[in-house]
This record gives sequence, C-alpha cells and structure tokens, in this order.
Amino acid sequence: MKELILIILVLLVSYGNALAEEYSMKSIGKNNFKSMIINNEKLTILENNFTWIDSLANYGTGFCYGSILNDNDNINLNNFCELTDSNENKFWAKIQRVSSNLESGLGKQQFLKASDKYKFLLKKDCKYAVSYFHEVNFLVEIKCK
Repeated sequence: MKELILIILVLLVSYGNALAEEYSMKSIGKNNFKSMIINNEKLTILENNFTWIDSLANYGTGFCYGSILNDNDNINLNNFCELTDSNENKFWAKIQRVSSNLESGLGKQQFLKASDKYKFLLKKDCKYAVSYFHEVNFLVEIKCK
C-alpha cells in the first residue's frame, strides 16, 4: 500500500512539473497601419492594441509598435510589445516573423524584461501563430517551453 501511495505521489509531482514548464497565451486585437511603397519594397509601420489571457488564468491588455518590410513577397515583421496584467504587472516582448504570407503565419516571441511575477518567461522558448481577419483584426496564440 505504501508503494502505491508513493507511486501516485511521484506521478502527481511529475505531472505538475510538466504542466509548470509549458506556458501559453491567447490574444485578440486590432492593427493600425501606415505604409510607403518605393519600387518593389513596401514598408509598413504598425501599432496594435490587444487583450490577452494566459494558461495561468492571468489576463490583461497590451500594445505593440513595429514594422513590416515586404520586399518582393518576402515579409519581415519585427514588433516590440508591452503587456500589462489586471494587477498592473508588466512584461515586454520582441516578436519576429519571416514569411511569404502576411494574413497568417508562424514566428518567434522572446520575452525581454518582466516584473517579478513574469520573470520565469525570460528563459522560455516561445513560438506563435497568427491569423488576421477583416485585414486589421488578429488572433494570436503563443506556446512557450
């Protein structure tokens, strides 16, 4: 009987550790774009605002500033974002994507700075998927390990 209890405890601790290692976030928002086209290159400056919820039941708002360079259908996206949770804890991220399609795609997100509550994110390896709808609205899902 003691062995069974010990096995159950080990499994519960292992399961808890596996869950603690993965982090996810979903956000939905809207972009504002300003663009300039010269020859075959298009530079777009973007600003967006969004709301988010994460796998730890935190939620909040955020905004990003960034650029999109479209050079002969090679798209390079770079954003810097600030996120604030419902308790005013903040963290900052850099988002990058190289793609041939702006409407949807996969990229990397790196957390750069964080208040104490979110410092664990600084060591995470994060990837994201984004989909746009009605040209300016977006849905993003981030997974970190």
